[in-house]
Amino acid sequence: MVTDTDSGPNGEVICDLKHDKFKLAKIDSKEYKMIVKGHLDREIRDHYKVSIVCHDMGSPQLESKKYFSVKVTDVNDVEPHFTKETFQFLTYENQKVDFPIGFINATDPDLGDGGQLTYSIINDNNNDNIPFQLTKYGFISTSQSIDREMKDIYKFQVLVKDNGTPSLNDTANIVIEILDKNDNAPYFTFPNNDPYNLDVHYHPHSKKDITILRASDKDTGNNAFLTYGILRSNDKNLFTVNSHTGVLSFSRTVYQNDAGTYELQFIVKDGGTPVQSATTAIILTLFVSNDTSPMLTAVPFQSGHDLNMTWVIIIVAAAVILSVAIVVSITLCVFRCINHTNNSPTTAENPNFLSQTEMRQLLYQTNNPVAITRNAEEIFNRNLQTIKSKSQFFLEMEQTPDEWKFSTTQRRLPPVPQRCDSIHSQGRRTSSIMSYNSDTLTSQKDREASKSNGKTKPYDEIPAEPEYTNDNPVAATILKGQQIQDTYLQPT
Repeated sequence: MVTDTDSGPNGEVICDLKHDKFKLAKIDSKEYKMIVKGHLDREIRDHYKVSIVCHDMGSPQLESKKYFSVKVTDVNDVEPHFTKETFQFLTYENQKVDFPIGFINATDPDLGDGGQLTYSIINDNNNDNIPFQLTKYGFISTSQSIDREMKDIYKFQVLVKDNGTPSLNDTANIVIEILDKNDNAPYFTFPNNDPYNLDVHYHPHSKKDITILRASDKDTGNNAFLTYGILRSNDKNLFTVNSHTGVLSFSRTVYQNDAGTYELQFIVKDGGTPVQSATTAIILTLFVSNDTSPMLTAVPFQSGHDLNMTWVIIIVAAAVILSVAIVVSITLCVFRCINHTNNSPTTAENPNFLSQTEMRQLLYQTNNPVAITRNAEEIFNRNLQTIKSKSQFFLEMEQTPDEWKFSTTQRRLPPVPQRCDSIHSQGRRTSSIMSYNSDTLTSQKDREASKSNGKTKPYDEIPAEPEYTNDNPVAATILKGQQIQDTYLQPT
């Protein structure tokens, strides 16, 4: 209602509302009502601000403006809505009661009771035995233990509704897949009896395959992956079974002496955790035709493990023996090198060195009668080498050159006259008597003196050599050699 105290045209009032959602409707001259132009959705906008302007018809015109706030109230006009059309879940079998499966969710933008939701499972003939329960808050759990071998997938519908008036609702699909556990052992489908009697007639042209073992497992995946094997009574290694296909066949050539009855025990295992297995027995009677060749030599069979161990032992033993031989050879070579090194350095460094054995032999030879040979240069060189050797090994007996003298001793010459050939070497070739150390010369003088007193000397003595000069003892020896050349020694 609009009022103006003026009268006449000054009191007439006109109001106007400019808005896209609202407009004014005139009731009488001073009353208006505001109505909506179209549909209002509180879930989109729940509050509006509008202004109404009124002016009179006087001159000048006077006007007034008024602001209004419009709040849109809620009605339960929106249905609840699931976030998914289909919810899928996975769970293992054999779980306890109230084991959680998952949550489902729905939304409703209404306020108050119109926005409060309740969840439930739609019961129909197909959902009577589902082992699940759903709380009003959308939590799904197990209501009993689940066996995957009974049913591996469960499908059902759930309902959500609000508490508004009238109540609105929505539905969704639930799919729960049950995962397998290795809770079932495999079992043989053939042979179906335990034990199973089987007669086999063998001919040289027969196939090696005998029969096929078959087994099954209610589990899935690796839990149902089966492998076959022979447990016992295959001592002759006559039979083999394919671990994947279960084909039983001969593993080698069949001979006449292989005929007989075999109580074979087989096993089948799955690939789950823990491993489940089953066994069965077959009493196999083998008949061999006369055309089959007999086994000439019975060779005991060794399993692959035993053969491998034998080769390992042989290889290790050979390696040990070879290592010992190498070590011994190296040790011997080292000792020989050490001995050679200990024996050779003095000789290698000093070619004039003589061992004690050689020295003894030289002394022994000089104590015996010596005949003057034609090769006087060789004798001179040997005597000179001997003097040097003595000076090296008998240092305590070493004297100065002035103290060395040649002494003449009686020599017993052979009965046949011998001629001392002349020495021609321009001072190089000479003949000299072997000189001895003081001990040897003294003892030899004593022996010669005793001989001269008791017996007649059979030969003339060679005159004593003069002493070596300090300047050149070798030259004195050469001079004496020139004096006695072409001289014949004759018996007295």
